[in-house]
Amino acid sequence: MGPSIKETMWRHFAFTGICLLGTMAIPSTRDAAEIHDDDLCPHSIVKGSVQKSSVVGNGASAAIKIEYVFKGPPALLGKSFEIQGAADGQSEQGAPVMSPRYQPGEVQIWTVRTDGNTLRAVNTLRFVDLPARKGIRQSRFAEVEQWAKAVEEVLKITPNDRADRLLSMGTSKTREVADWAKWVLDRTK
Repeated sequence: MGPSIKETMWRHFAFTGICLLGTMAIPSTRDAAEIHDDDLCPHSIVKGSVQKSSVVGNGASAAIKIEYVFKGPPALLGKSFEIQGAADGQSEQGAPVMSPRYQPGEVQIWTVRTDGNTLRAVNTLRFVDLPARKGIRQSRFAEVEQWAKAVEEVLKITPNDRADRLLSMGTSKTREVADWAKWVLDRTK
């Protein structure tokens, strides 16, 4: 009499598991390549609050004052930038949709860049949805804030020592942090 069905299944799972482990690359450390500040995020990361919001026709605008800088020049603190987009769900040619409408006092996280003397909001990161809006149910504000704090934490580490910290962040339960850490490590191989 041969092995039981249960025993055959366990042998199959054990064999499959060993085969899979043999094909997986599980790095524990990485070469000490320098990971520069702009490798972490090409733009400044800021938290601010909506100072004013208005709607004219199908368009909307809001002024956001920077209250905290996670990444970027400290001189950004206290500066404002303006967002223009489509009002309440009416998208026009890729303009950001301000739905629900931005409210004065609403806290948000953005990435920004400086064009000359003008601050511009940018949203070119594939692993984090911006702006993150505190108190808006569909916005992942807490998770995006964890990501921004992770960037801030890694910035405090010397460029040669950042890879190991990013490796550990790659297993974070927060999707934004894990995806970002893997993205940085992939780009800086």
